[in-house]
Amino acid sequence: MAMLSQQTKLLIFTTVFFGVFFSHAQETTQTEQTISKAITLDKLMSERISFNKSENIPGRYTVQLYSGNLKSAQEVLTQFTEKFPTNAAVIRFQTPNYKVWIPNLRNKLDAEKLFASAKPDFPNILMFRNK
Repeated sequence: MAMLSQQTKLLIFTTVFFGVFFSHAQETTQTEQTISKAITLDKLMSERISFNKSENIPGRYTVQLYSGNLKSAQEVLTQFTEKFPTNAAVIRFQTPNYKVWIPNLRNKLDAEKLFASAKPDFPNILMFRNK
């Protein structure tokens, strides 16, 4: 076998070195992009969850069970949570009354079903769409 010249050895070494270096750099960049996308996706998901938990989402429905003083509002809230444990009700203050709401119902059908089933126990019930 013939001996390789010094220039040929240097050329082979340089080619191999830069090939390994650039392939590693590309893998690092792809990994960074994957991590960045995962962080962005996690952030978007957490924002979506907090948005869905908010009570005044435009286009969703709210059922109001009571409007009046705080003591009666607390009694209505307790009565509702005993009869309808799957629905979350809250007390909100809007001057001059405390209101018991079941907020964030996704569509009119869900709101109407809840309205119809709660009407016998809560005669002052109202249903409205959030703006």
